[in-house]
Amino acid sequence: MLRILAASLLLSLAACASDDPAAPSAPTSLAVGPLGTGAHLTWRDNSGDEDEFVVMRLQTDTDAAMKEVARVPFNTATYHDEPVTSGATFMYMVVATNAGGDSSSNQATFVAP
Repeated sequence: MLRILAASLLLSLAACASDDPAAPSAPTSLAVGPLGTGAHLTWRDNSGDEDEFVVMRLQTDTDAAMKEVARVPFNTATYHDEPVTSGATFMYMVVATNAGGDSSSNQATFVAP
């Protein structure tokens, strides 16, 4: 009886370990264009299990690394970054995130008019 209980416990533990979520699928097709005095981002949401998207930005002449500028809810595929500095060059990336990890989009460059 003890062996059966031990085997059952091991199977239960193995099932729990396999229930850990995987990182969401990465967003794709990130594009950035002008809209008003800002940069309008669009991307394809390829995951059904992200908790949110993190929008990252780097201003090429002032920033040493990408910085978080916003968090948007799951199933969102747009963000409007406003205002941006006229004439500056920005690089954007969108990260899908959940308890299993993060998955990053392509990077898109935008020169503000």
